[in-house]
Amino acid sequence: MRALIDSLRSRKEMVAYFDKHEYPATSWIPLNLAESLKDELEREGFKPLGARELRDWMIEVIEDQRAQNTLVVFLQDVAPDTILDRFTPDALVRQYLDHGGCILWLGDIPFWYRGKEGEEKPEPCLLYTSDAADEGLGVDLGGRRII
Repeated sequence: MRALIDSLRSRKEMVAYFDKHEYPATSWIPLNLAESLKDELEREGFKPLGARELRDWMIEVIEDQRAQNTLVVFLQDVAPDTILDRFTPDALVRQYLDHGGCILWLGDIPFWYRGKEGEEKPEPCLLYTSDAADEGLGVDLGGRRII
C-alpha cells in the first residue's frame, strides 16, 4: 500500500469515500475492511468523505477548476447516488473525470452498482463500462482516469 500511496502523491488533494451509516451498501469489500483502509489512508493525509460530502467536494473542485489535482479512493465498491446521480454523460462523477479528476476504485467493475441512502442492497446498473458504451447500453466513464 505504501508504494501505491507514494505513486499517487502528485495529486494535491486526496480524499477517501466511505459512508457506512447513510450509504451502507457494498458489493464484495466488507465494511470492516473498508473502515480499516479509511483509518490508514486518513493517517496518510487523505480526507474521509461521506456520500453527501463527496458530492459537495466534487462540485467544488469542478467549479474551482482544480479537479486535475485531485484523487478519490472509493473504499466501498458501490457508487452513491449523490455522484452517480443520473445514467447519462452529465452525471456528476463523469463531470469530475472529464475535468481531470482521478479515481482509485478498489472494487471489481467500477460503477457496476449504485447505492441509495439507507439501503444495504445496491442497485445494479449495466453502464459505464466500455463494452456497454460500445453497444449503446451505457456511457464511457473515462476509464483512463479510473485506476
